[in-house]
Amino acid sequence: MDDWNAELAKSEQALVDWRGRYSAAFAKRTRGKGLFGFLKRPSAEELEAAARAAREQAGDATLLDAARTLDEICGRYLEAPVRERALIRARVGAAEESFELLWSLVEDGPSGTRGPDDGPRFERALAALGIDDLRVDVELARQALGRLWIAGIRAGLDVRAHVARATELANPGMAGGGSGMRAFFEEFEGSLYFREHVEPHLKLLRAG
Repeated sequence: MDDWNAELAKSEQALVDWRGRYSAAFAKRTRGKGLFGFLKRPSAEELEAAARAAREQAGDATLLDAARTLDEICGRYLEAPVRERALIRARVGAAEESFELLWSLVEDGPSGTRGPDDGPRFERALAALGIDDLRVDVELARQALGRLWIAGIRAGLDVRAHVARATELANPGMAGGGSGMRAFFEEFEGSLYFREHVEPHLKLLRAG
């Protein structure tokens, strides 16, 4: 996707418009049903039902199109030179709605990694994590990479090779100093989190 920047801008505007439709539908649902009032607060179940109905009214087509655009950008990231990768990280990070949706590509990675032929999809999930660039809480990043690692091993992928490539493409540092995404990838297999939360699953897979 050579024109990823223009496609990202178009997708971001579509997501902003979708958010407006969703918010209006959600407000109408909650007010219309009297969920908010004096000394009255809706239950979690009522809010969930209102959110689900509002999403149905706003439609999923925009979200699906935006997810496809981000997936293609992740594919471009895997082939882009270093300066373009930095630009992708910056532009996606600045596109608020698109950046929020980006994490769904990371979280969907394990479910889409089922066999040896899913290596490209696995790499795009790692690319999405690299583009996120530790903007989310680092604990969430550890959990996401752990789930990806387990799914990759279960699918018969050479996970170390894929993570090594993600490491090579990752941001080597943070603005103002400090370790960045590259160090996160490099150090993950030797981390306490890996030993406590990933290795036990790998042992079960090897035993089975």
